[in-house]
Amino acid sequence: MSTVKEKQGVTNKYNQPHPNVHVLINTSPVYVDKEVVGGISIEKDITEMVKLNDELSSTTAYLHVLESTAQSQQNLSPFNKVKGRSPVLKKAINLANKVAKTDAAVLITGDSGVGKELFAEGIHNAGNRSNRPFVAINCGTIPTALFESELFGYEQGAFTGAVKGGKKGKFDAAKGGTIFLEEVREMPLELQVKLLRVLQEKNYYRVSGNEANSN
Repeated sequence: MSTVKEKQGVTNKYNQPHPNVHVLINTSPVYVDKEVVGGISIEKDITEMVKLNDELSSTTAYLHVLESTAQSQQNLSPFNKVKGRSPVLKKAINLANKVAKTDAAVLITGDSGVGKELFAEGIHNAGNRSNRPFVAINCGTIPTALFESELFGYEQGAFTGAVKGGKKGKFDAAKGGTIFLEEVREMPLELQVKLLRVLQEKNYYRVSGNEANSN
């Protein structure tokens, strides 16, 4: 109805028409003689994609907990997964060890497959947050329309079918611990701006929320 009234279509608008059903909506007004007489709405069911993404995140977090426990029991180095003895690699590990003692946000760069997540996990395990959650997110696997609600969560009533009581996002899941955003360049530019604000101000807002959440 908003498309007909406002004469503006929407693209990839996320919605939950029913509990446990996730869709992306695309709409367009229909014109006859320059007058809007109706509208077209197409919904793409992405329920399985959302479920798989949630399962992947949960499984990854669980594996990190198991690995962290095993490392502590065996007195292994936080960076034991990083293999190699080159001077450059040793220098990178020493730098990562220093950073791990701080609360600074860390940008890890490198070609695909060099082990950026291993360094992120090592920094987490070497710091004072090692007993808190380590949440890794591949930004390239999250549909653009879901980015904001997946990262920051949403409040009750944010959209039709929204879970009663709202939903926590990945930042909530990583509260007190570490959140690792892989392939961050795949994030929409407008969300990168919001992420920068989170890094600077150390708080964020859920979708349709007015209360700041700290992390």
